[in-house]
Amino acid sequence: MSFGSTTFSTITRFGVLLGLIALVGQSLFLAVFVYWQNRQRLDIVSLFSVLGNVLFLVLTVASIKFLSDQQLGAVWAAMFVTSGTLLTAVLSWATVIKKVGLKFRYNPQLFWRLLRRAWPLGLTLIFNLLYFRADTLILTAYLGNTAVGVYGLAYKFFEFALTVLAIFMNSLYPMMIDRQTSHIFNAFFKKSVALIFGTGIILAALTFAGANYLFLVKSEYAAATPILQILSLFIPTFFLTSPLMWFLILHKRQKLLLFIYSLTASLSIIFNVWLIPHFGIKAAALITGISEMLVLVMMLGSIKHFGLWKNKMN
Repeated sequence: MSFGSTTFSTITRFGVLLGLIALVGQSLFLAVFVYWQNRQRLDIVSLFSVLGNVLFLVLTVASIKFLSDQQLGAVWAAMFVTSGTLLTAVLSWATVIKKVGLKFRYNPQLFWRLLRRAWPLGLTLIFNLLYFRADTLILTAYLGNTAVGVYGLAYKFFEFALTVLAIFMNSLYPMMIDRQTSHIFNAFFKKSVALIFGTGIILAALTFAGANYLFLVKSEYAAATPILQILSLFIPTFFLTSPLMWFLILHKRQKLLLFIYSLTASLSIIFNVWLIPHFGIKAAALITGISEMLVLVMMLGSIKHFGLWKNKMN
């Protein structure tokens, strides 16, 4: 809608265009990612992901450093991000093109069948993203850009730990599928969750301690220290909810997950609107963590209520 609008600047419209192009590249990359994930060979596709990301990182840093015009530098940085995404997609497809071929065609029956199966999980992830990001919008409305900048900085370091979690889960879920009907599933899942949770505790401790040294990067970063420390306390919770989420998906409980995450998102937004004006950024960080604890309690309660773990043991 922004292309025909006079409300947005040319740079903004161009940024939206680049974002749409990058979205296509990311979609193509994810298709290949799923192919290799199913075969438990993520090492193949990860190499090209690293190459693409390193390329746009180097070029982005160079554009920001050597271009005096900040707007022009931002445009070039956005172009490099998009180029890196497209490069990653092309290189990734090169690994499967001989195996699956390349033929694009519209199949409405397949489209609707996939949509019927995917919509509960898709909406779940949207609500998950909503309660993750709504606090930033509310901070902008009530406290302004400075508060958002401080919170965003702390969140970036927090998201690094969650990236480690994503790596674990990308490898774990295909193995969970392979073993779901096996008598060894319980032991395998317990050990996996214990490993993931232990990693979460270590990352939480490192993040909490490392937050004290943000000022060494830049003195202004010290303001993000208490926020990052609050968020770090809840890292182990996230490292529990993720494998439990995929455990429930394995039992075809996507609609239950939709209820859990929609309820959490609604409560999170309500409490953010209520508490941020009074308690500021720390309230947003606490609500993020407490919301995830609520998700954990509901997941564990659901697994117990429906006897899912008992069913596996049988």
